[in-house]
Amino acid sequence: PDRAVIADAGDGIGEDVQEWVVWVSARYIIGHTPCTPALVQNSLVLDITTRLAETQPDWDVTVARLKERPKYHAGKIQPGAFPGLLAEDHIRVSLERICGTMSAVTFNPIPDGARAEPYEFHYREQGHELVAQRGDQIVSEYDALLVADGLPVVFEVRSGRYWGGPNPLSGIANALLPTSFSSKLSPIREFFGRDCAYVLVIPRDEIKPQSLRQQAFRQMGGIIVPLYCDYAAFRSFEVPKVIRRYDLHAPVRPLRQIPAKRHAKRSRPQANKDGDLWLWDITKP
Repeated sequence: PDRAVIADAGDGIGEDVQEWVVWVSARYIIGHTPCTPALVQNSLVLDITTRLAETQPDWDVTVARLKERPKYHAGKIQPGAFPGLLAEDHIRVSLERICGTMSAVTFNPIPDGARAEPYEFHYREQGHELVAQRGDQIVSEYDALLVADGLPVVFEVRSGRYWGGPNPLSGIANALLPTSFSSKLSPIREFFGRDCAYVLVIPRDEIKPQSLRQQAFRQMGGIIVPLYCDYAAFRSFEVPKVIRRYDLHAPVRPLRQIPAKRHAKRSRPQANKDGDLWLWDITKP
């Protein structure tokens, strides 16, 4: 099978068939496609990720980190972006605490402006976001990057649903595909001259041992770490609570309340300019 089969697996077929196609294709890639990057692990990375799975958020530090972002002060963070940004900053803060005393761990190991042809690396948002560029085009963004015992480790945080809702590319399932993480890791491999570890952090209830796609990802050497709570609790309870407690604002017009029945699938809290929240209970039909 062609590698493009994987990317197109979600078009017009059931989820069970998608999982089967991805698993078969991934097994083919593992055995027959040398350009697919190897995903590497070591004992220190496994120790770090085991501790990360047990970490609870320190919202005081995490929200302070969020408020350091220039785009927050510029009023450019929309309400729907808060869950993803809070999850990413929680993971960064947790990694810093877990690895703070480990001499074998280096955070932000790539200097700003470093090059690894054809890529150039830059930090945005006062060091919160590392991006790889090819010319003027951003080709990859990294939620967290460190080196553990000489091994580059890329962390990808996905706080959404497995299949990604209206945008499949934002879903967890897409992040598991070799075609997806291969392009993300390519600039890191070029810079360090070696293969990397790849850690995917997802809501606790989205870890599915029966998923063929997740099985294939693990067989390729990928690591899956659970977020501290499940999808519904994080999106519908944790994030709104943090928004209210820390007075996080978003630059949107006041919203009118819409009957929950019409938005049963909505999961993101919406906030008006006064910080009031409209929430829809995603647990109701």
